[in-house]
Amino acid sequence: MRLPARHQGRWPTVLRTAAIVHVACSAMVLTSCGGQAERDETPSATAADTGTAERSAAPISAAPDTAPQFRVAIGDTELRGRLFDNATARDFASQLPMTLSFSDLHGLEKGAPLPRKLSADGMPSGDDPQIGDLGYWAPSGNLVLYYGDVGYWNGIMRIGHFDGDMQAVADQSADFDARIELIQ
Repeated sequence: MRLPARHQGRWPTVLRTAAIVHVACSAMVLTSCGGQAERDETPSATAADTGTAERSAAPISAAPDTAPQFRVAIGDTELRGRLFDNATARDFASQLPMTLSFSDLHGLEKGAPLPRKLSADGMPSGDDPQIGDLGYWAPSGNLVLYYGDVGYWNGIMRIGHFDGDMQAVADQSADFDARIELIQ
């Protein structure tokens, strides 16, 4: 089929424009899927294709009644929870009490840098924290309060769990300070 003379000169321009639009749309789709570049890490697996032992550290080997308890004070609000029985949680407990400055990440978690990195002895390379977990983000040395579902990430270590809901954490719209201490 031969194009009319008036369209023959435009055809390469139309194809070039279509190719540019296709590449731009593909880039937008790939960018919107995952957002893992924001963490400077990529997960090695998803929760669905990783076994339970690889996904989660054994949170508590002692009875919940004997697990160390902690409290987080955000202004007049107090949240309580229990630390898991693992090396990272024990190292964190050895630093308490402390006051940290938290900021939001993606509307799912609040994180704060710790004074020093924690031990990762015996911990899995990554984890899939639950809503209400207290975690440690090893790559940057941050303590993390999970109030949304972030999925599996290499570098996440679960170190505790809050007893109540996380609405008080989710409601913090700006950076905030929180005091964390063990309950004796």
